[in-house]
Amino acid sequence: MNPEIKVKTCLTKPEIEILIIINEKAIEEFYKVKSKKKPSEFCKQTLRMSEVKETGFIESNFNYDVDKLIEVIRIYKSKFSNGNFGLYDLLE
Repeated sequence: MNPEIKVKTCLTKPEIEILIIINEKAIEEFYKVKSKKKPSEFCKQTLRMSEVKETGFIESNFNYDVDKLIEVIRIYKSKFSNGNFGLYDLLE
């Protein structure tokens, strides 16, 4: 391995459904029932987003607003990442 190349581990969490839950301001409710539901199940059952796993849903959910998506990723980083390198860090 070339000593000049640094390798970092990047956690690709959260699942996109977690970003949707944060965007819908339902993260506290999700964590109350976390042991009982997967993020996708929470989106489908609690947020009534049955199409959460369908292609194109994320674009339509964020109304093609990249700044909104980046803000949600930033919120996840600041509150839930425990200092791990993740999606937000890839944006820098």
